[in-house]
Amino acid sequence: MCAARYLQIVFAVCFLIVSVGVAQADNLAIDNPSFEIPAIEPSVGGIFLPGTYWSLSTTPAANGGYYTMDPSGPFNDWAPPPPDGTYQILDFAANDGGIYQQLSAILEPDMTYVLSADVTERNGFTYENDASLGLGFGSLYGTNLLTPDSIVEPAPTSGGPWQSWSRTYTTTPETVGVGSYIRIDLNSGWQVMFDNIQLSATPVPEPSIMALLSAVTLSLVCYGWRKRK
Repeated sequence: MCAARYLQIVFAVCFLIVSVGVAQADNLAIDNPSFEIPAIEPSVGGIFLPGTYWSLSTTPAANGGYYTMDPSGPFNDWAPPPPDGTYQILDFAANDGGIYQQLSAILEPDMTYVLSADVTERNGFTYENDASLGLGFGSLYGTNLLTPDSIVEPAPTSGGPWQSWSRTYTTTPETVGVGSYIRIDLNSGWQVMFDNIQLSATPVPEPSIMALLSAVTLSLVCYGWRKRK
């Protein structure tokens, strides 16, 4: 085998390994992820308006409201303009409860899920380290929650800039809840505001495929080394 042909094969195998190892993330559908439905007037704040696609937990109970941070409205000093949408955000006092949404997506095995949101603390309040994101399954808030692999939830400051929060989860065929509908839980603690909720899913590469491709690459490298000797 000539050197040029050998290099072509090595590069082709390396490209295949990268293609298999770097799977594309798929953003799962969330209804009303930035709390823009229903639209409300800048001067009106509603106690968790109907038709939002989100539900308030009842056990424990939570109180929630929609507000528009329009510069002309009375709530414009509560927080900076939200990252996504037309100034409208969700603000609620969870009281150990929260809001939740059951998705149409099914919890699948061998996936990496990343749940993310933008958060801030209402102006004039102090963050008490009691808010959180949650990913689970079933229709009951606070139940059947998955254990995250990593948590990135920097403390928001009162009336300060929006912070990016995320939690990462990995499933296997043995993960409890595989095959069930996914549920997102948001617990605001005390006066934490949410916007731009997102959930992505990325397939985890099969270990056997990666091992096979690595073995092929190693064989080609050894072959090339022997040919040079």
